[in-house]
Amino acid sequence: YSFKAYAINSVGISYGTVQNFTAIKATQTITFGPLTDKTFGDDSFELTGTASSSLALTYTSSNTAVATVSGTTVTILAAGTTNITASQTGNTNYDAATGVVQALTVNQANQTITFGPLTDKTFGDTPFALTGTASSSLALTYTSSNTAVATVSGTTVTILAAGATDIIASQTGNANYNAAANVNQALVV
Repeated sequence: YSFKAYAINSVGISYGTVQNFTAIKATQTITFGPLTDKTFGDDSFELTGTASSSLALTYTSSNTAVATVSGTTVTILAAGTTNITASQTGNTNYDAATGVVQALTVNQANQTITFGPLTDKTFGDTPFALTGTASSSLALTYTSSNTAVATVSGTTVTILAAGATDIIASQTGNANYNAAANVNQALVV
C-alpha cells in the first residue's frame, strides 16, 4: 500500500511524499481437542474444532480404511487407529494455521452368540442343522464334546450313538470383533 502526504510551504507550493507500508497477515491458531475412543459399529460423529480467525477448518484422516471425514462428519469403517488432522489454509487476512493432529482409536466391538436348546434325538435320526447366530453376523463354528455320540460338520450334526454330548457354538472374532463367549447346549440321544 502507498499514500501521499501533502504539505504547503511558505510560497504556497504543495508537494507530496510517497510513504509505503506493508499490511501483515494476522496469525491464527486451531483449537482441536483429543478425540474419545470409539467402537466399531458406533454412529458417525461430528468434529468440533475451531480456528481463532473463525475461518472454517478442513479435516483429514490418515487411515481411510479406519475412518473417513466428510466436512466435519467422521464415519467409522473398521477397528484400528487413524490420525485426524485439523487444518486452516488462511486467506488474504490470515496466514495458514499450524495443523493440529488428534489420534482416533476405534476398538473392536463385542459380539454375542444366540444358540438355543437342542431337542432330544433318537439313535437313527437323520442328521440335522444347527441354527445359531452371532450378533456380528460372522459364521459360527460348532464342535461336539463327545464325538462317539455325535459329530458336527459345518452346521450339520450326525448322530452316531445313544448318549449325551455338548454342542459348543463359538465365534473367534476378526479385525473388527472380539471373540464371543462360547454357548454350550446339551444334546441327548
